[in-house]
Amino acid sequence: MRRIAALLIASVVLAGCRPGVTAPSPSPASLGGVLRVAIPGEVTTLDPWNADAAALVATRQVFETLVAFAPGGYQLVPGLAEAWQSSPDGLRWTFTLRVGVRFHDGAPLDAASVVASFERARSTRDGRRGPGAFVSYRALFGGFDDESVIARVDAVDARTVRFELRTGYGP
Repeated sequence: MRRIAALLIASVVLAGCRPGVTAPSPSPASLGGVLRVAIPGEVTTLDPWNADAAALVATRQVFETLVAFAPGGYQLVPGLAEAWQSSPDGLRWTFTLRVGVRFHDGAPLDAASVVASFERARSTRDGRRGPGAFVSYRALFGGFDDESVIARVDAVDARTVRFELRTGYGP
């Protein structure tokens, strides 16, 4: 029995080592076409603040964030914000928005839009909220209203957004 098992294992290993088998060369990138992505469940919303795990996969393809992670790492790189800085105590973060960003309807992205998005998520005064809603916001920012690490979000001017935090937060 041991001999048979050893022969089976050896034949499987040797089958994987046969010469002349190469991986196909990658096709050159092209524009257009259809991309199909497997998602672990049904997408029930495209609201990024109200998304479950399946919907978050879809919303990440549609929405952008102020900053992003560099591919393959944890270094922050520009997203919708072209620049950002924090106060020495980490309680104030100021973001300068990129020029020329537009929503799907052609409306320009401005600081007031960013403020409205965060205010909608962090305030329980939003009447569209049900049990378990806005879980991603709670996970990122610790809760809503006075529980949130974000105390205020203000539009300094059309391209500048300032976040005032209750405690230091970030890198």
